[in-house]
Amino acid sequence: MVVLTHGESRDRAATTREAKLARRAGFYIFVVGIGIYTDTQEWRAIASDPDESFMWNVTNYQNLSDVANELLHGVCYLTAIKKTS
Repeated sequence: MVVLTHGESRDRAATTREAKLARRAGFYIFVVGIGIYTDTQEWRAIASDPDESFMWNVTNYQNLSDVANELLHGVCYLTAIKKTS
């Protein structure tokens, strides 16, 4: 799963909860932050671990292509996650 964000959510607790449920369901979560006013603490709560492998920040939408190759490379080497209850 790839989450594109331009700041922070309206409800951090709900966002964190849903990300945790998604990871438990077997999803890897990549976070791509767009802009300079960002909440990396919230991104860390959303992204799979280790954060440095699942988080990127670009300053504007035109720079999204800068992370495309890294993201594709990261996705290609993932292994299946066993669902947890």
